[in-house]
Amino acid sequence: MIIRFILFVLALYLTEYILPILKINVTISEGYRGLIITALIFYICNYIVIPILRLLTFPITIITFGLSSTLLGILVFYFSLKINPYLIYGSTFSLLAFIIILNMVWWIINKLG
Repeated sequence: MIIRFILFVLALYLTEYILPILKINVTISEGYRGLIITALIFYICNYIVIPILRLLTFPITIITFGLSSTLLGILVFYFSLKINPYLIYGSTFSLLAFIIILNMVWWIINKLG
């Protein structure tokens, strides 16, 4: 689990590098605390909050043929971005691009490892 978290931090760092519109506020005096806290927020949302919400919204997911599950994931990511004090973004489009690129990088890292 710790290795997966370290890989997730790597995915978050790569996503920040790929998408220059979005920045994680990391200063030299703080080290990489902003990056680790951001990764921790996303990791908790991915592995604790989303499974609980998917279990609760399972009947709606069946009725909508999985569309609500995708929207639920996007909403959880959006709210986790909003509560993060270290993330600096310009617009909602940059948040959407960040979510898409982060998921693609995370998927590639999962497939490789």
